[in-house]
Amino acid sequence: MKTCLGIDPDVHKCAFAYLSGEGALLVQVVRQKELKARDAALALIQQPDFKEAVEFMQPDILVAEGQDVRYTGKTSFANPQDVCNLSLISGAALAVSHAPKKYCPLPREWKGTVPKGIKQCRILAALGIEYEMKGGKDPYPVPVDFEQYCIGKVNASDWQDLMDAVGLAAWGLGQRKS
Repeated sequence: MKTCLGIDPDVHKCAFAYLSGEGALLVQVVRQKELKARDAALALIQQPDFKEAVEFMQPDILVAEGQDVRYTGKTSFANPQDVCNLSLISGAALAVSHAPKKYCPLPREWKGTVPKGIKQCRILAALGIEYEMKGGKDPYPVPVDFEQYCIGKVNASDWQDLMDAVGLAAWGLGQRKS
């Protein structure tokens, strides 16, 4: 049974999703609330919970989301320093992992151009997981009875980030077939 760990990096809340080729799913969130910017990224990756999450189940494949700065004309969608901080987290996960196969795709490489909410709903549907939409102006899918998939404390609002981790894991499992 092949397993894949998808990681959606964030300096305050890093989302992890473990997905098997048979569709079994487990999710986890590692939090760091005290620090900001690069100090937050460094504090997060030094937590024992971070290393344990990366090494949990010893996945066959690890997918940590890559980062880039997208420009349109004279403006950027992301602060370049924030992108560097997220890249630090992805790089640490890739370095710590003993997974035989590792990927670091940019968001557009694994999501394509499909809007985020639609992509997330499609991922859950493909896994056969019933969901409901939560949130206000930017709704996001949350599995019904989501606690059955959780390791540790996970809130319904965490699924905004967890769904990208699940998507990365599903993408990683698909790569081994190509």
